[in-house]
Amino acid sequence: MKLLIITAVKECSKSIEKILKESSVSIFSVTDTIGVKNSPDEYLLDDWFGSDDGNKYDSVFIFSFCNNEAANHALSLIDDFNAKEKENQFPIRAFIVPVENSTK
Repeated sequence: MKLLIITAVKECSKSIEKILKESSVSIFSVTDTIGVKNSPDEYLLDDWFGSDDGNKYDSVFIFSFCNNEAANHALSLIDDFNAKEKENQFPIRAFIVPVENSTK
């Protein structure tokens, strides 16, 4: 089992839903969030939490527990989507995290 995590601006929500459907990820959770993009700092952790100085964007945080094949297929489709949308300054970001154990 894998944990698929996706972050994107809210405008990409429908595209992500299509990608998940095509990847056979039928169950997932969506959380609205505010994305903050600050200017780069010399120290990475200074930029970890948003500040009022940065630009704020309506974003989504999507996650799903799914099998390895579905997670990898979704990642591949997201890479394809981002390649086609080269001018988009806010690409979809996705991560696969292994799940070591779970309840039955």
